[in-house]
Amino acid sequence: EDERPPTPPEASGRKPRRAALAKGGPARGKSPPRAKWAPPFQAAWVRLRKLGWEWRYGPGGVTHWCRPGLCDNMTKVPPESKENVHYFADERSVLAWANHWRVGDKGRAGHVDETGPAWKVPKAPAEESG
Repeated sequence: EDERPPTPPEASGRKPRRAALAKGGPARGKSPPRAKWAPPFQAAWVRLRKLGWEWRYGPGGVTHWCRPGLCDNMTKVPPESKENVHYFADERSVLAWANHWRVGDKGRAGHVDETGPAWKVPKAPAEESG
């Protein structure tokens, strides 16, 4: 797979649509592909850890999954941080947020200092029964 960035349309002499299609980019009106964060959580967590995500125990032994940069050199989640913004209390919320924030796309890790899309806190999908 060619990992080089696409040639800018001006440099290639082609129109942007044609250049994007030639490089396997999205067709007109389509969003670029998104990082896919899906269960099983353990497999996703291995990838998130490589991006700097950490976990800490919260009150009552609840696990909190923390975005990179939140818990550096700390044993607890900082008291001023907010659930579903800086840290997450359940696996489905981590994956929903990572998909919405596009963690893994264009070098995004979900670091607390990153500027992300304007958004409401995404709701985690309901657990499948069965």
